[in-house]
Amino acid sequence: MNIRYGTPTDANELAEIGARTFYDAYIETTDPDSLQAYIQKAFSPEIQHNELSNPDSIFLIVEVDGRIAGYAYLMLSTKSMQISRIYLLQQYIGKGLMSSIFDEASQRHCDSIWLGVWEKNGKAISFYKKAGFRETGSQPFEFGDKIHEDRIMEIRMDT
Repeated sequence: MNIRYGTPTDANELAEIGARTFYDAYIETTDPDSLQAYIQKAFSPEIQHNELSNPDSIFLIVEVDGRIAGYAYLMLSTKSMQISRIYLLQQYIGKGLMSSIFDEASQRHCDSIWLGVWEKNGKAISFYKKAGFRETGSQPFEFGDKIHEDRIMEIRMDT
């Protein structure tokens, strides 16, 4: 497993892996039409290209045998880093991407890392808690024709 920085040339593969992992994560709990509509809106190659080109974003790409197996999409602000997306093929979860995110935040002198996670995604919430994140609030997340709640989780880098 290799972790590298993403570039705009990764847009097509990131669109595919993002759509696949999002679908796998939510097909059991989401209306299929709403799921497909969201995937088409959020994971087009054009959107991925724009995100990869943003100077305030960092993509950490996980490669296995030369193929993309997942990624973390990180957004920088003054002294914090947001994990906007962290998508991995199931067999690579827990294999080192979170450590690379912590290293990236440390190298950039971030005070904290935060993320939003769907309140009904207990598996992800447990994973983040084990990594040291704690719940600090909530925010709405529009998905399909419904507004869901995401829990905001944060870890301070000085602890």
